[in-house]
Amino acid sequence: MFSRTIALNGFDFVLDELDSLGLSSPAPFEPDTLQALEKLTKPGFAVLDIGANIGFFTAHLSRLVGTSGQVIAIEPNKENFQLLHENVRRNQLTNVVLHNLAVGENDGSAALYLSDWNGGMHRMYESVCCTAATEIVPVVKIDNLIPEIKIDLIKIDIEGYEYFALKGAHNCLTLNPQLKIITEYSPASLLEAGASPLTFLSYLESLGFYPATLDGQTLDLAQFKNEASLFAAYGQQRFVSECAGKSNPEIFALVTEIAAKLGCKRPIIENLIFARP
Repeated sequence: MFSRTIALNGFDFVLDELDSLGLSSPAPFEPDTLQALEKLTKPGFAVLDIGANIGFFTAHLSRLVGTSGQVIAIEPNKENFQLLHENVRRNQLTNVVLHNLAVGENDGSAALYLSDWNGGMHRMYESVCCTAATEIVPVVKIDNLIPEIKIDLIKIDIEGYEYFALKGAHNCLTLNPQLKIITEYSPASLLEAGASPLTFLSYLESLGFYPATLDGQTLDLAQFKNEASLFAAYGQQRFVSECAGKSNPEIFALVTEIAAKLGCKRPIIENLIFARP
């Protein structure tokens, strides 16, 4: 059943058919994110891995938190979850708890829109990057999933749905003053998901979280929010209509062009740290 495997960083990973993370390629997968996780994660930490995919970061986090810590890995797609479960099993990651569900602002169920181009690009909203194929998945608020657990670190990468997931984690974010978040930040994806990047930044700011690059450089929040407002003003419908019918590489090129025309200086997709001063 699991035909593609690779030994990497001391782990044995089963890959999806497309090797969507590119783990078998010579180039390392998101080395800056891994380095930031290694710097921020301490033994004994409780960590949320939201959008765990097949478990690349889950495995590394399991090693970093050690036997006294815990990793709570969340992945909604059933095929990715099967691979995640197998990778946790074969690497004997006994400090990992798995949840086959999505997280959002409210409990319920919703359609997960599937990408046939990359198994890491399924989305919790209808998207120009996905096909019409869907699977119905349970959705749970983080505050209801782990109401009694102290969380030290959240790693989240869910293709623009981060705002809704973190809205459902309001208590978690409020009650853990030392909590840090490593999140993918993609203004275009947030916009397409129905939450403007400005809304996302303002929500985290209201809870005392401020952005920094993965190497710890503090960002100018006012300038950052100004670029977010440019995307918000561009508008969801206009963005979607211009991207419709294009391939994923074409969409990436178009969004890069749009951002440049708007005067944005930041990358259109980046991973950031949000933390309280």
